[in-house]
This record gives sequence, C-alpha cells and structure tokens, in this order.
Amino acid sequence: MTQGQMPPIRGKNWSPDGALEFVNSLPADAAKSELLRFAAERHDGHLQLVAAVWDFVHHDEQSFDGEQWHEFSNRFIDALSQGLSGRTKVKGLTDGEIIPRRDSNLHLERRGDRFLIDISLCLRRLAHYMSVNNEMRMEWQRMMTRTRNLDTHLKEIFTVGMDTPDGSKFGGKGFRSTWQEACVAVATGLNRSPDNTPDSPYHGDYVAPMIRDIGLCLAMGDTPADLMTAQMGKVDSVMNGGIEGAGGRDLHVGCFHRGVLPPTAPLPIASVTMTGMALSSWKKNEQRFHVACIGEGSSSSGEWWEALNLAATRGLPISYILQNNQIALDTPPVNQSNVELWADKAVAMGMPSWTIDGSDPAAWHSSVACAREFSMSGGGPTLIHVETMRGCGHAHHHDDLYLGAPSGTPPGYVDRDLLSYWEAKDPIPTHRNLLISLGVSEEELAEMEAEEDELVNFAREHVESMGWADPETVTKGVTSLHDADTHEDHL
Repeated sequence: MTQGQMPPIRGKNWSPDGALEFVNSLPADAAKSELLRFAAERHDGHLQLVAAVWDFVHHDEQSFDGEQWHEFSNRFIDALSQGLSGRTKVKGLTDGEIIPRRDSNLHLERRGDRFLIDISLCLRRLAHYMSVNNEMRMEWQRMMTRTRNLDTHLKEIFTVGMDTPDGSKFGGKGFRSTWQEACVAVATGLNRSPDNTPDSPYHGDYVAPMIRDIGLCLAMGDTPADLMTAQMGKVDSVMNGGIEGAGGRDLHVGCFHRGVLPPTAPLPIASVTMTGMALSSWKKNEQRFHVACIGEGSSSSGEWWEALNLAATRGLPISYILQNNQIALDTPPVNQSNVELWADKAVAMGMPSWTIDGSDPAAWHSSVACAREFSMSGGGPTLIHVETMRGCGHAHHHDDLYLGAPSGTPPGYVDRDLLSYWEAKDPIPTHRNLLISLGVSEEELAEMEAEEDELVNFAREHVESMGWADPETVTKGVTSLHDADTHEDHL
C-alpha cells in the first residue's frame, strides 16, 4: 500500500558515468553565461545562488577539456547542494507544514532535488554540445539539404502535377519543413540502424516525427524515393495498408524497420503510441529510448497530457519534443495556451524540461543525447521545448494564404517581423556558414550539395516512371479490421 507516499524524484543525485571528449575546449566565460542563461530560463529565483557558487568553485581556469568539465560539474553540483541547505534557516520560516503532511525541511529538500537535476542536465548538455565534431555537422548539413531538396520537388509536383493514365495530372497534398530542418540532428543522439532491412529485426531507438519532421525520417534511414512514392500514391509504396500494390497514402510516412513511426492525422496519437511502446520497453527491461514529437497546438490535446502523465508516473524511457513553430494551422500560440514557456508544461508532470533554439542543430543533438543518457540510467522522461518557425503554409495549398501571393492577393496574414527574424536564422545557410568557419571547404560543401541534388532528382525520375495503384485498392487496408466502404456502397 502506497497511500500517502510522495512521488519518487527520478534522477535524484544523478551524475553522468564519465567525461566526454571535447572537440574544442569550452571557454569558462561561455560556460558560465550558458549556465546563468538556463538558470534565468527555468529557475530565476536561484540566479544569484548559481552565480555565487560558480565564482566559489571556479578558480583560474580559462577553459575546460572534457575531463576538466566533468570534474568541475561534479564539484559545482556538490557546492550548489550545500548552498541550498541554507534556505531552511530563513528567519520567520518555521519548521511547520508548508502543505498538510509536508514540513518546510522536506518540501524545500524535494524542490532542491529537482533544481539540482535540472542544473546537472544543463551541465551535461554543454558537454554533449562540445563533443560535436565536423563529421556530425556535415551529416546534419547533408540531411537538411536533402530535406529541402525533397520539399522543393514535392512542392513543384503539387504545382504542376504528375501525369496520370487518364491524361490528367495529380499533385498530391504535401507539407514542407521550411526552417525546421534542424530536427535531423535528433538522429545522431540516438541508437539507430539506417541500413536495416525490412526482414531484419530492429534493435535501435524509435522516433515519432510530425509531418514537419520529414528530415528526421531521412536521418533515421528512410529514403527520398520511399517518401515521394508514398506521397504520390505510387504502386511500390510500402505505406500501402498491407495491401500489395495499393500505393501510398499521403505524406504520413513511416519506416518501422529503421525506427520511424508514421505521423498521424489526429496529431497527438503518435505521442500516445510511442508512450505505449516506451512502457513495453520498460516492462521488458530493453535498453531502448523513444522520442515523440508534437507541435505547440496539439500539445493542448487531452491525449498528449495523458501520455505525459503516464510516462512521468512510470518513469518511462522517452523524451517529448515540443516545437513551437509560431502557428498551429491558423491559430497563433497566444490563442493556444497561457503558459509562459512551453517547457513549463512538463513541470505539472514532474519531469525535467528545457528550451532550445530550433535553428541550431547542435542544440537538438546535445539535448536528445543528454535526455537519452539520463533516461537510460533511470531518470525517466524529459520534455524538450524547441522555439522555431514554420516558414511556409500548413501545406502546399496554404502557402499563398499564409505568406501572401506574389500578386498581393491574398496578402497573407503572417507576422512580417516574426518572419524576418526566423528567416535570418534559417538553419541551412547559417549552419553552412558555420561549417566554413570551422574549416570545411567550399568545395566539400558544393560536392555534397551536388550529390544531394542528384539523389533527389533520381528519386523523382524513379517515382515518375513507377506505375499508379489500381483505383479499386483505395478502400483496402484502411484499418486492420476491415476495408472501407466505397462511395457506391454509401449511396
């Protein structure tokens, strides 16, 4: 019987197993600045304490390598813990109850434990960030380039159409990832098998992308040809509902043998499904991590909250990535929620959370790598809040309504200042410039970009030459229980 028992604080006293190897040294000033920024973000009431403890622990180090940072992080947490102990000695605060059955000492101790977890995770994210090398960055740049190339082709196909057997054209419906491509870096923080075949067992981590996260599908091992085939409903698509030759069913595309769940039209369902999979892995004691993506709009849904509650209560190995891309179809964030930061939603569930800049691939990678490390050692779930912006309409047909047509009619309703701010942070050109500053040559980047152009061009040619699905199969495999009725059946 556990009645009256307080919820466990998973990750209490958590410390990483060892140091990470830094590619470059971490400047002490930059480390302090990031730590204070995070304290201001999540725990502003402790800002002065964090600054004072830093000054106490930090001596004359100008920078840190991986080993030095690991040792410093442990000393910092120990000193911060000591600094928290003085809170119970505040004049006027009695030893009485803060709330029924919880005295001031216990209450503040538990609050302090959660604070220390958050700071420990911040310090470790910095370590993962500094372990990023150019090889990883080149992979991210390649995958972001592949994503935008694929999006460009799908938009063009939507606009001009693809020839059909009856002499007409079909363009499909599609969604682009404009300015949200940096999600590709999630994959490098996971255990993945991008070359795994459908007839082989999959032992890696799982992701549940949204329609805006097609780059994550690609980074996990899905191919432009498979994605394009599904989008166009061509005969060889694996997204055929289990009916051979039935073709694809829109850009809700998965690749289960490589760890990718298909996005779902009821948006929170993928998070719920992934939470169930995390529960299964937890009960089987599998060393498998799970990532569930959600937008700020669909984070208002009851199903998503129920999923978070179960994950936090059971301590499941999962991280929820909540992307605020500044609009949910046509609804701005201010009409979705009154939360100050979207990361605050996790506080109600008792799980750690933090906010990152969605235009920085390394922030995505370091966040997921840290969340995985924490969860696999018993820390339970986390929530990663991503601030970003959708630089396109909800779908291809919505671009003119949202951004405005070249003619000026319709004028578009996007906030122009917001659009300009995020356009300047477009992750593809900004990260490309960073790579050049890090020593990657223009020739290397141009060669990679040419390879990606050729890859996606070939995929389109392959899909265009592929046969169309038999129209009679459109009702087949809609559910695993039965086929759908035809219009004729209804009439």
